[in-house]
Amino acid sequence: FVVAEPSSTAATGRKKGLTLDTMHQGLKNMEYAVRGAVVIEADQIKADLKSPGGAERHGFDHVVYTNIGNPHSVGGKPLTWPRQVMALVDLPDELGV
Repeated sequence: FVVAEPSSTAATGRKKGLTLDTMHQGLKNMEYAVRGAVVIEADQIKADLKSPGGAERHGFDHVVYTNIGNPHSVGGKPLTWPRQVMALVDLPDELGV
């Protein structure tokens, strides 16, 4: 994810509002880890669920992986707002945003 330094837009002469300086620190430090700590822990729990008494220890009998793939498959709502924000961020300077 790359954010350009402030630049004037062709249409308005205004500077863009989203820059590395104005971006939330959490967004700058965000990492995408398909095989991160959460998935590793989920795999360990899934394996433990197969052992005798596993479901009783955890209070459930299966794991639903919601961090990978299509969130709609587990009842997630469409990601309209984040998609709209990303579309604006990616909009060319010439369009005036």
